[in-house]
Amino acid sequence: MNEQQLNGTDDKAAARDEKASRKIIAMPLYSVKEGLPLGQVKSLLLDPKQKRVLGFLVEKRRFSKDERILPFSAVNSFGEDMISVERAGALERRGASPQYIRACRNPVNLIGARVFTAGGKTLGRVEEYRFDTASGAISALEIAADGLFADKLLARACHIIAIAPHTVMLDDAVESDAERADKPLQNAADNMQAAADKLKSSAADIGKKLSESISGTVSKLKKDDASALAANEQADEAAAETPNEAAAAAAKAAETPDEADGGGETLAANEDENEPEARHPYYGA
Repeated sequence: MNEQQLNGTDDKAAARDEKASRKIIAMPLYSVKEGLPLGQVKSLLLDPKQKRVLGFLVEKRRFSKDERILPFSAVNSFGEDMISVERAGALERRGASPQYIRACRNPVNLIGARVFTAGGKTLGRVEEYRFDTASGAISALEIAADGLFADKLLARACHIIAIAPHTVMLDDAVESDAERADKPLQNAADNMQAAADKLKSSAADIGKKLSESISGTVSKLKKDDASALAANEQADEAAAETPNEAAAAAAKAAETPDEADGGGETLAANEDENEPEARHPYYGA
């Protein structure tokens, strides 16, 4: 086990032990021993000098006159869905402790505070802050730079010089050391652009396939038309040849009686030649 793990400051442990302030607001409280609901967190009470969370202002109950305070030291556990305390009596009346009176009278809300560097540069506004669940110390600030799609920075607490009601002062080293945090609007815009590009690509693919299908169909129709036209031409040629053949056959048939007549004349001539012989006086009348 290395030194960071022994000290409990390894990255995974730090990520596990941090809580975002917005997730605490409206979170319900329950007592472990009695199992009773104790209300919901209304706001976080900060000590700007110590740069830590002092406690939590709990909403008034139905028949209660004053709001109550949950000291940070009284928290048993910060869960995903609730905050647990050991006993219901851990909650204090709002005016019971001077430090809570000051925190309630002059509350410091980090959300929306302007962030400056010691060198005089404006970094933006605090959009969220995180605190350590073991000590209550502010561990990081999420700073939204001016501009809709500007980068969001995650500045660690080591760079915080001072916290005031409406401003936060950081050292100059934060500019080089700050991490890039998530940018919801930019990420949403990037996701929308990616979805639009994907849709455009899909539409282009569909259009290409449809065009290829139409081209194939047109080519097939043209081929079928060419085949049908060739067949029609062959049929026309065949139809044109048939009357010629019929005419030739008719002409040949017309010539046949002439030949027959010629044959008759030959026979008659032969008969005429033989007839004088039959009438020759030598043979008698």
